[in-house]
Amino acid sequence: MKHESLLDRLMEQPLAEARKKAIQEGKELGARETILNNLLEVLDVRFHEQDVALYTPIFEAITDVQLLRQLHHTALRVPTFDDVMQTLKDYRNQRDITSVPSNATNRWHASRSVRGTANRADSGKFAQNGAEDTMKHESLLDRLAEQPLAEARKEGRALGARENAIHSLMAVLDARFQDCNVQILKPTFEAITDLQLL
Repeated sequence: MKHESLLDRLMEQPLAEARKKAIQEGKELGARETILNNLLEVLDVRFHEQDVALYTPIFEAITDVQLLRQLHHTALRVPTFDDVMQTLKDYRNQRDITSVPSNATNRWHASRSVRGTANRADSGKFAQNGAEDTMKHESLLDRLAEQPLAEARKEGRALGARENAIHSLMAVLDARFQDCNVQILKPTFEAITDLQLL
């Protein structure tokens, strides 16, 4: 019994730190998935004459959540899909980044004249595969705590998704009702726990 409690005490702090890290990783993944899905929906609704599904891989390749948010805000406000793609190109030109593949906008330019069909249901596969890659466990501590860490990532993922759903909703309302103070609605939305409702 003493041996078990000593082991528990020795592992308590590293497990707490690993759990905190797992929650943060999950939040980042949930945030990225949510903002990506919201961006794709806005593009589809606003620019339905474009074959947005054709460009989905370009947006799925972006790992930078701030860039995805910027593109989401841009998509809500600009008059054309070309303006959204120009924002992406400008961002890539202004920064030396790896989160936007250098050929992403080149693929867009090359494919502009091509109209094909792509399966929109595949939009979540990139994020799902990325999640599986980040969940590889290498240390002994990770192997011992695999289930609690997986649960912490899941918890963080839900938190990140919810936070970004609220953020996206506020951005849509702000863009749609520019003359109103939509910020007064934020506490009401924060009280909603059902992600599907948001």
